Amino acid sequence: MADRVIAVGDDSFGNGEFAPIPAGTKLRVSVFDIEEGVTGPNSKNPGSPQFVYTAKVTQDFSWVDPEKGKQNAKGREIRYNNVPLASGVGNEWVLTSFAQAVGWKAEKGKGISVPENLKEVLGTEFTATIGHSTGNDGKVYNRITRTAPASKDGGGTETPTVKSWDQL
Repeated sequence: MADRVIAVGDDSFGNGEFAPIPAGTKLRVSVFDIEEGVTGPNSKNPGSPQFVYTAKVTQDFSWVDPEKGKQNAKGREIRYNNVPLASGVGNEWVLTSFAQAVGWKAEKGKGISVPENLKEVLGTEFTATIGHSTGNDGKVYNRITRTAPASKDGGGTETPTVKSWDQL
């Protein structure tokens, strides 16, 4: 049986490395994976409960990187976004922002209602502001620095809804 040959454009042959999405960019993303755990031993508060989520970019966004050429963000995963599940750890605003972005009940003076099963939020689309961090390997990686309810313009005005992957 002969191999199938699929014609693809030259731009589909990259070097296997993607340029990071430019810092400050606001994009629609969807919760792709989420796991509950604890902070590591080198954390400011070792052993504190947290969850880590991966978001997948659902919005078309292209730019030209001077070293790697034309890039597109749609479909990329942004991993290792840590969110505290404890009070008094100094960055509760991260939980508040995420809760508001995905539609969890968050009220001043009453706290944030976090579902027992965090996986309920999978597929929820929201607006993320993209930032950069440098890994232990010296490479620059994307991370999410701010979250807001989904909107086409990044303003955060739509009510969060959970969508299946074929709707995104």
